[in-house]
This record gives sequence, C-alpha cells and structure tokens, in this order.
Amino acid sequence: MTSADDLAHSLTTFFRDHLPLRRGASRHTILAYRDALKLFLRFAAARTGRSVPDLRVTDLDVETALAFLDALETARHNAIATRNIGAPPSRRSFVISGRSLRTTSTTVDGS
Repeated sequence: MTSADDLAHSLTTFFRDHLPLRRGASRHTILAYRDALKLFLRFAAARTGRSVPDLRVTDLDVETALAFLDALETARHNAIATRNIGAPPSRRSFVISGRSLRTTSTTVDGS
C-alpha cells in the first residue's frame, strides 16, 4: 500500500468509523470536519505541487497545518476564533498507526 493509499484509507476510516462510531459525532460535526479537511487537503496539494489524491501522509505536517491556519486568517479573512471552529481537523494532530487513525487533543500550537 502506498503512502497515498494509506492516507485515503485512514481518512475513510476516520469519517466512516472513528467520528460516528467511536466519538458519537453528529452528522453536522462530520460534515464540518469534511468541509474543513477538503480545504486543508486542497491547500496542502497546492503547497506541495501534488494533486489531492497523490498527497502523502508526510505532506500533512505541522508546517503545512500552521501555514493553512495563517492562510485562513489572511486569504479568507477568518478571525482566530472562527478559524478554530471552521478547521477542526487542523486543530488536532492526526496520529496514523498501522491502519488506524486516531486524534489526540493536542492542538497545533501545543495548547
């Protein structure tokens, strides 16, 4: 399995299993995560010069997440409070271990 396959599999598992079944997330929460993640993946693709399907797990590093948050503030004119609500996946660090994807409550800025 390639790194891009690992990412696709992990994201599918996150949205299909982790959020609804393990976390009990509502449909609205899942849709908010989906929308924010779409923005983040498009940003990461543009930053790396890859297409979204070709992104690798390693492309989604802390520097990319911080640059994305800065872009939300500057290009989209989101305030920090709006940015933090509008980008839940980027506020959490995703830990990929084998085939499971889990989130930790650690934010990108370490708080």
